[in-house]
Amino acid sequence: MDGSAEPTLSVAGTVTRTSVSARSDGVSGVTIALVDASGRSLELVTDDAGNFYTDEPVSAPLRASIASQAATIHMPVDAPSANCNTCHRNPGANARALGWIRPERETGPDMRPGADCLSCHTPPLVGDFDPAPHFGAAGTIAGGAGAVVIIQDSLGKRVELSPTTSGNFWTTEALVPPLEATISRGGAMLVKAAAVDSGSCNGCHDGAAVEALAGP
Repeated sequence: MDGSAEPTLSVAGTVTRTSVSARSDGVSGVTIALVDASGRSLELVTDDAGNFYTDEPVSAPLRASIASQAATIHMPVDAPSANCNTCHRNPGANARALGWIRPERETGPDMRPGADCLSCHTPPLVGDFDPAPHFGAAGTIAGGAGAVVIIQDSLGKRVELSPTTSGNFWTTEALVPPLEATISRGGAMLVKAAAVDSGSCNGCHDGAAVEALAGP
């Protein structure tokens, strides 16, 4: 250590492949373009760790965009803070942004069956930048063709969901836990024994429960 002071950064953040390990999953070479409140523009490029930063003075709020392989991605609202990770630290936030930066990542209604959908499809903890739709409940049923997932929340709101070919199901309706869940198939019903406090079905289930309805 030479005793020199740490630089004071005016803007900083990280782009990672997941929300778990910035040290091992940083994405390099991503360009972030910023325009501050005074109209000043600057471009920052992520380093090998996925970090981007500058000590050049800027004035919030900031308009931000990310250079994508397909098109430029613009934040729908100006950022009130130059500490980008304050908003993008919630589970899945960087992975969601990366889904736009790297369009070849799997997306769509049949993406990642069996994964915990709500690890990404939930509102951000802070701020409004979030390209992924928000789900009130979501999950996967293995071999779920012909099944119907029925969910009722604590206020009596009821949704009926038909799984896709991959078995994925979801709703964008806001649901208030605890939630009651039933799977219906071919006249048979599988009722969850106890209400749950989350719509993150794959957080507990591997999707195999409906097989109990598929037998003779």
